[in-house]
Amino acid sequence: AANKSARAMVVETYRTLPKIPNRRRGGPDHVELIVDMYTLLRTDAAPSDESLRNIAERARATGSPLDRYARVHAVIVLTILGEHMLASDLCEAADTPSAIVGAPSAHLADFMLYRGLCALLRSQTGFERRRGKRIARRCQRRLDVWARYGPDFVHMSRFLAAERARARGDGRNALRLYPEAAK
Repeated sequence: AANKSARAMVVETYRTLPKIPNRRRGGPDHVELIVDMYTLLRTDAAPSDESLRNIAERARATGSPLDRYARVHAVIVLTILGEHMLASDLCEAADTPSAIVGAPSAHLADFMLYRGLCALLRSQTGFERRRGKRIARRCQRRLDVWARYGPDFVHMSRFLAAERARARGDGRNALRLYPEAAK
């Protein structure tokens, strides 16, 4: 086992788990999607546009609850890689956050954070900018509510608040909020 890469061990572990059929396509594609996404983060070279589009398309096509779980990770990975348009398109492709996340869980908070960040980062034109700010404000409101009940969500709320302040041009408030988010 010492000769196996970490990726190979993760893939092998996932593949030994009981198969949960995906009614749409016949197999649990979430495993390969998650492995492929996080492999992109581990490489030194920048991923190709084709590989990034492939990740987004595969994440969008998922249907089972475990596949929707992988979709949240696709949003996170694409955001980390600076692909805010692809991540934002993936967020906005569904009618509701639960269509992305599935059953409510801690991943819903992750989704709200990254949805708000991507909405702010992709906003270029006046209409898109206003829409992005509105989406980010709604995401932060949800995070604020959850932060009252779960201390794990406070840093997410503060970070999105700092980014919203930065997007408004309020650098002083943003600089005050970033250290709060880091706590």
